[in-house]
Amino acid sequence: AITSSVHDGALGELGFGMLTQDERLMSPTAHVLTVPDDLSGSDIVRGLRERHSILLSPGYGDFQGREVRVCSYSAIAPGEVREAIDAMVALVKVMRSGPKTV
Repeated sequence: AITSSVHDGALGELGFGMLTQDERLMSPTAHVLTVPDDLSGSDIVRGLRERHSILLSPGYGDFQGREVRVCSYSAIAPGEVREAIDAMVALVKVMRSGPKTV
């Protein structure tokens, strides 16, 4: 759900990308999304946690603020992944429509 939302769906339309395009390097359960230049991955992680109780991981080191990490382990139902994607899309639209606060 996450990869297809980036490649063919709402996250891609908002400017998100996958850190790697090589499917041989992609994990089936952990996804690293690159964040559009006008957004901060740290703000997205904070906003999803505070507004929706959804936990993502921020980027680390050189990627801090430029990526978010999304994990969809077996304990997480596909519907919950879809809810997280929808929440991220809604949050980004709010972030882009108003002041730079989350």
